[in-house]
Amino acid sequence: MTPGGPPDLDMTGFGVVAILLLAAGLAVWWWRVRPGTASGGPIRLVALRPLGGKRMLALVEVEEERFLLGMTDAQISCLGRLDGAGATRLENKDGKAA
Repeated sequence: MTPGGPPDLDMTGFGVVAILLLAAGLAVWWWRVRPGTASGGPIRLVALRPLGGKRMLALVEVEEERFLLGMTDAQISCLGRLDGAGATRLENKDGKAA
């Protein structure tokens, strides 16, 4: 740096900044395209309802179909498939209305 003048800019500073920007861009790109992310995957958690203790209900959407899951600390059970995205009718494992 020269006294009273503008700072001396060398290519090393620009190189470090360019590498950091490139690394940040690659990290953002990797985060968006990696499989299993919430925004891009075929499975989406719609709602989760605790029932007390270690029990809960989960409404899960898998490729346009919704399933009601019952979960405890020991197991996960599919309680039924919802008929349509906004329907209230449940179908059990056999496909019959519950």
